[in-house]
Amino acid sequence: MARYLQQDRNAAILVGEWGEAGARALYEARGNVAQAQATLAVRYREPANATSTGGGSGRRGSTRPSVPPEAAGLPAEVAEAKFKQWEAEFPGERLSMDVVELTRHRQALQKAASAEVTAQPLWSDYVAYLESRAAEIKKGIAEKGPLKWAGYRLVRDRYAWGLAFERKMVDLLEEDAARPQAQRRWLKNFDRPRIETHVGVAKADLRFAESRQGALEGAVEPFLQSLERWAGDWMPDIVEGKRRRKYSRDSVWKALEEERGGKNITIGLYRSKSLRVPPWI
Repeated sequence: MARYLQQDRNAAILVGEWGEAGARALYEARGNVAQAQATLAVRYREPANATSTGGGSGRRGSTRPSVPPEAAGLPAEVAEAKFKQWEAEFPGERLSMDVVELTRHRQALQKAASAEVTAQPLWSDYVAYLESRAAEIKKGIAEKGPLKWAGYRLVRDRYAWGLAFERKMVDLLEEDAARPQAQRRWLKNFDRPRIETHVGVAKADLRFAESRQGALEGAVEPFLQSLERWAGDWMPDIVEGKRRRKYSRDSVWKALEEERGGKNITIGLYRSKSLRVPPWI
């Protein structure tokens, strides 16, 4: 942490402004100030009138939860990343990117809103959303202005629907994977199916660790099944990664694991004895 602070003056400013929360975000971002700022924007919704507290305890006295109730059960970073992606791609009408104008609009909206509107479950979330977006614009990490009230309600509705659909599909696949292979409906062609969720999610400079071995197995499995079924006499009997092994599925997975670390992974499948090729081939 000391090295990060010494190398970049902005890192010291961020930690001084955010306190312990800023230091944690900077450490997780390995000194990348822009990424740490994005992390803080995702984790916390910053009211426009937020003020720093003394003693380096962080600038947040209290904040609204950043995870919508329909995302209960998801890691906070995953839930927020999903919402930010959907919100950013939504084509609805948006308000200005001018912070002063946006603040005036929010204040006027709060004064003019009827009791019927303010009683709606999403109203307080929408006000917090406006405040959060204004803070993101100030920090230079927002690409668009906030949605209008009608658009925000539609985004939340579709967001909740998408999460419900995802849970339903994951449950369906997990139930199918638990059955004997011959009884499966969706995963019958997989010997060892693994259901991975939120693999490689990356939004707002937040990256979630990808289970690369599980992802590789899922990608390679169909190829190995076809190879074992149709190769016949041409079936490889040697797998080569960092070392050579007799062919088996476990040998393939071990070879793939040994070659991890770069953008590309290469292993070899060979025969120990060559076959005589007929002259007509």
